[in-house]
Amino acid sequence: MNIFQKGMNKILVARVAKHIGKVEFLNQLYTAWYPAIKINTDITQEMERIEQRIKALGMKNIYDVAGITQEDIKGILEKIIKDKAKQ
Repeated sequence: MNIFQKGMNKILVARVAKHIGKVEFLNQLYTAWYPAIKINTDITQEMERIEQRIKALGMKNIYDVAGITQEDIKGILEKIIKDKAKQ
């Protein structure tokens, strides 16, 4: 089950994020973002878009609770691009 694709409300997601741990949270992000990220994605631009979406959806606190940093997000994007390039 991917908590980001199931449309849970923000309070429930924040509680889940607190208890699933950072690694599982990052794994969920990887799964959710994998289909949308292309091999030629500009990481800087994509990070800006992600930050805007996080703020617009009011989910900044959820990422903070899980301990997700900009470097974590960058790492997820880099891993997705690298994994897609191997295919």
